[in-house]
Order: sequence, then C-alpha cells, then structure tokens
Amino acid sequence: MVTCDGSGRVVDFEIQEGKGNLRAHIMTLARKWRVDVPGRPVMVFDREGDGAGFFSGLVSEEIPFVTWEKHADSKKLSALEDKKFTEEFEFNGKNYSVFEGEKTVRYIQEESGGEEHVFKLRRIYIEMTGTYLISSFPRSLSSPALKELGDGACPRLT
Repeated sequence: MVTCDGSGRVVDFEIQEGKGNLRAHIMTLARKWRVDVPGRPVMVFDREGDGAGFFSGLVSEEIPFVTWEKHADSKKLSALEDKKFTEEFEFNGKNYSVFEGEKTVRYIQEESGGEEHVFKLRRIYIEMTGTYLISSFPRSLSSPALKELGDGACPRLT
C-alpha cells in the first residue's frame, strides 16, 4: 500500500503480497494519519475494500475515502442515458464524460445488536468511449478535497 500526502509525495509504503488484511490496514492507516497529517487524509483503495459494513465503519469514524464499485451491473451501466453525462474532461490524452449521483446504503450492524446504519455515498459515473466506472465516496468528502486528491494521486495512477 502507498500513502501519499496532498502534494503526491509518498509518506508510507508497505508490501503485503496478498497476505494482509486490506480493510484493517486502511482503518489503521486512517487513524494513524488522522493524528500525524494535517487535514484529513483521503483513503483511496480498489474494489478489494468494497462492502457496506466496511463503508459503514469508515463513515462512522468520519474517514474520507474513494473507491471503485465492485461488480457493477454492465446492463444497468449500458442503459444510462448519454444526456446524463454533462461534464467532460481530458486526462492523459483521453476524453471522459461524467455525472454525479447518490446511493443510499443500509447496513445492519450485528455488533451493535442489529442497529441499522443508513448513510449516503456520492457516486461519480465516468464514461470513456463506452467503458464505465463508478467511483463512490462519502457525502462529506468535499469537491476541494477531491481536487486535491486528483492533483496528488491521479499522476501516480496512470
């Protein structure tokens, strides 16, 4: 795992070779960097961290995160109306179009006697020449934080 600050500098690096517990590691890093790094670090992870229970824990602890949806329904994505994709941008010579949506998540917390945790995730639908990606993050993650994330992380993701 790589942890970068807002400027994109690597501040933590660990190799787990597929034997680690990604979700526990994300929670540990978020708690550690909450104290050590000014501002609130945004945890960015791939689909391996997907899950309502994990998201519930992140939201409950006010840990900002960005991830990609696992097992997105290709039929539903193909059925999205082109007119919804109102924003366009170019990145690394590729053209993208996007729109923002929202998803309400309901999670039954067994560890708290079956209490239901209901929260909303912002969803960014990204289209690149017929290929779709859905990115999810908590409603509390603001646009400036996303811009900072993009400025710092995107060059490393290409």
